[in-house]
Amino acid sequence: MKKHILLFSAILVLFSCKKENDSTPIAVNGNVVLNVHVIHHSWDVCNVNVYLEANTLVYPGPDSTLYDKYLTTDGYGKVTFTKLIPGNYYLYCSGYDTLFGAQVIGYKQVYLTQENLINNEMSVNLYVSE
Repeated sequence: MKKHILLFSAILVLFSCKKENDSTPIAVNGNVVLNVHVIHHSWDVCNVNVYLEANTLVYPGPDSTLYDKYLTTDGYGKVTFTKLIPGNYYLYCSGYDTLFGAQVIGYKQVYLTQENLINNEMSVNLYVSE
């Protein structure tokens, strides 16, 4: 019986779900780039996760496992999602603002359409608060 449990556990670990990072496409490779700048009050928020959910018009909520991709902001509070296709997306950010000393969250809907892209690229500010 212990061998069966061990075998099952090994298989489960090998095939467990893994959240995609930016090097893995959501569905198909696109050529759209989304630049996100995370801001709290008037300053950049570094080292917080920014989550991206595709094909949605409804805020998925604060459960990070519901999102397709995530990236961590750099020292300037920025991340860049690449290889996206046009469509409706939701951004969600959660983390600790070390400068302000507080847990912050924020979310925003983004429409990546030909009308609002410049050279297949869009830049947005994602404002977070306590």
